[in-house]
Amino acid sequence: MVKNFLDLGNLPFGDASITDEEDTFSLLSIGDFTIEEMFDHDNQFTGTSISLGLSGFFTSADDQMSNGAGTITFQSTLRESAVQAALASPEGLDASFSGVFMSASVPEPTTLAGLGLVAGSLMLSRSRQKKQA
Repeated sequence: MVKNFLDLGNLPFGDASITDEEDTFSLLSIGDFTIEEMFDHDNQFTGTSISLGLSGFFTSADDQMSNGAGTITFQSTLRESAVQAALASPEGLDASFSGVFMSASVPEPTTLAGLGLVAGSLMLSRSRQKKQA
């Protein structure tokens, strides 16, 4: 188990850190794992996606727990062979990510707000990366 695999914490604007060790997702297992190069409509390479099927549990700030499962996808500007090499190296891979998780019970409004803020910030981050490329 990887405790606090994903910290949904608070997202104060102007602060790059969102961790507070509250509203967390702890990882129990990784299922399917795929690495796929992506191309645009002109068949030009746009990046590589690394998708993982995950299961674990959410813990809210008031210690309520619920089962959860989902997919997290990492995006890299490297080709697949370079991604494979980076994953095998001690330095690891520098990549952005996005994800979708479902909970077995209804999460608290603060958890939903945190998920929405994280998803929104990831989309903004990704669009900025595309504009810079």
